[in-house]
Amino acid sequence: MNFVNNLVLVTCAGHYFGQGIKAWISMDVEAMHRLFEERGFHTSILEYDELAEDIQKVKDSIIVYSSTQKPGYKDYLEDILLGLLAQGNHLIPSFDMFRAHENKGYQEILRQLNGIPEVSGTYYSGWRNGVDQKDIVYPVVLKSVVGSRSAGVKLIRSKKELQSHIAPYERLPLRWKIHQLVRKYLAFKEDGEGWYALITPRHRFVLQRFIPNLQCDYKVLGVGEALYVLKRDVRPNDFRASGSGLLSYIDAAPALLDYAWNVYSRFREPFLSMDICDTGKGFALIEFQGVHFGPYTLQESNCHFVRSAVGWTKVEKKVILEEEIVKAVCHHLELMSTGPT
Repeated sequence: MNFVNNLVLVTCAGHYFGQGIKAWISMDVEAMHRLFEERGFHTSILEYDELAEDIQKVKDSIIVYSSTQKPGYKDYLEDILLGLLAQGNHLIPSFDMFRAHENKGYQEILRQLNGIPEVSGTYYSGWRNGVDQKDIVYPVVLKSVVGSRSAGVKLIRSKKELQSHIAPYERLPLRWKIHQLVRKYLAFKEDGEGWYALITPRHRFVLQRFIPNLQCDYKVLGVGEALYVLKRDVRPNDFRASGSGLLSYIDAAPALLDYAWNVYSRFREPFLSMDICDTGKGFALIEFQGVHFGPYTLQESNCHFVRSAVGWTKVEKKVILEEEIVKAVCHHLELMSTGPT
């Protein structure tokens, strides 16, 4: 695959490019612009709003973009990114990573496509698609499709408990219930049930295998040719490590690094944030993000790990986020230009 040297940094309003150390803090877009220019790219900065006014102004270019945590706004960004793809542009990260951002359902689709089965989940469109008839092994982890950190993640111990958590999301508002009763008993009697089925909301969710006695997990960032590792302990009387705040940097075991690198390589993205756990029978991927992920693991680390022909080397070095992101994009383009490896 051959790429032109035209590169566009696409930002949200105010040149926000997520994310910095906090979700509301932008990365240094001007620094990224300078770094890409130094590497020989003709680089411009455009906001999504500018592209919405004239999507045809950018063609056959490399688009380096970020996402957002605002659901309605994310739909807007999706429309523009699809428009950019239609103009022959190349998205970095891929559109798959945008779609999977805070979308645990599409993450499960990508997990299947990339052959990562260790702690697989099942993606459901709602309770009414026959979940009660499925052979589900309890306890099981329930994940609402939308959400970051441990939001919307619950441990479910029975079918009754699962239904009680899903039911509120699939309940009709009172005015629609009244409308449904009128259609069923007073008017349009012949189509009352069909109309009810049509308007009843569905709540998408994922059921993932529960791993008992989990003491910690590992946040691993793959950025370019390096891995950054952060251990996250599980809180007392909880089963989740994400969002616990119990963090520590460790000398990562080669087996963990090997597993993380294998997963990272399968996705063929410039960077990937992975939540990995030790099941007692090996390592397993719990969740991942390829865009707009928290960079704490990289920014606060004093070291990273680099793979070589003889194993893993620990590099004692503090790095700068924007420099590593730009290096990772350039490395990714080099790999893509030489074809699959």
